Amino acid sequence: MHQELEGHGIVFDRLNMLLLQHNARFRVIDHPAEGSSEKVAAIRGTLPGQGAKAMLCQVKGLPELFVLAVLSGNRKLDFKKLGQALGGQEGVAGLR
Repeated sequence: MHQELEGHGIVFDRLNMLLLQHNARFRVIDHPAEGSSEKVAAIRGTLPGQGAKAMLCQVKGLPELFVLAVLSGNRKLDFKKLGQALGGQEGVAGLR
């Protein structure tokens, strides 16, 4: 099931197009931001690992570097390891 969704932003649009171009099976479920994968999974009627979460992060020591980390909803992001892997001082700061 594919939906045409507008107004979600450039990253969303590019990701949507990439999935469509490669004939990936996916669906987009629009829902309010809840702040936890468990709450969002309950809204969707799925398990947390069946969804993805995305966090926009700024790397400490590299204020010009922003990273969009996307991972399975049942996983935890180690901000310190992400920052170190990207050459930052000691981690990243999640942005809201």
